[in-house]
Amino acid sequence: GHAERAQLVREFKAWFGDYEVLLTPTMPTVAPPVDTVYHSVEFDRWEHAVPFTVPFNLTGQPAGTIPVGMHPLGLPIGLQVVGDHWGEAAVLRVMRAVEAATGWQWPHPDLATQLARLPD
Repeated sequence: GHAERAQLVREFKAWFGDYEVLLTPTMPTVAPPVDTVYHSVEFDRWEHAVPFTVPFNLTGQPAGTIPVGMHPLGLPIGLQVVGDHWGEAAVLRVMRAVEAATGWQWPHPDLATQLARLPD
């Protein structure tokens, strides 16, 4: 409820008193194949998709995700960058630094291969 959300906001505010950004995986699993049915038995939204992003949606903090690598199955792996309230500039700075450090290509060749396999 509202009390729990307010408590979460206070806890993150205290944490961000010591840190500028928080880095987490975007998802607890590798990204699903593009033809996966979202919120299905094979891919439950709460278990496989959003447990690391929901807290920041609830608290209204700026966050972004950026690909940082590829799983051997040819699927992207994402890094979430979270900032304190009004900390969008820090989030974007860190994302730009990660992008420069990883040399990510878009579309990544492995991802392009996966997409090419989809039926028209």
